[in-house]
Amino acid sequence: TMPSVASLLTSRLPSQHQVRSFNSALHEDEVTVAERLEDAGFLAYGATANWRLSRDLGFAQGFKQWHPIMVE
Repeated sequence: TMPSVASLLTSRLPSQHQVRSFNSALHEDEVTVAERLEDAGFLAYGATANWRLSRDLGFAQGFKQWHPIMVE
């Protein structure tokens, strides 16, 4: 999940963005679709039910708000 979501957010391959495993973080130098939208004047809001796609690991990068949804 981590590498594929990083690829969706950056339009880059895992070999390029270096997110390859469960504990990999998206580096702050990577540019996400949310950042590109923000540059164009849009606000991006994100939500995830996967607790590993956290702000601490860089997946909220560029989103105005990022909401992890805990499903029981």
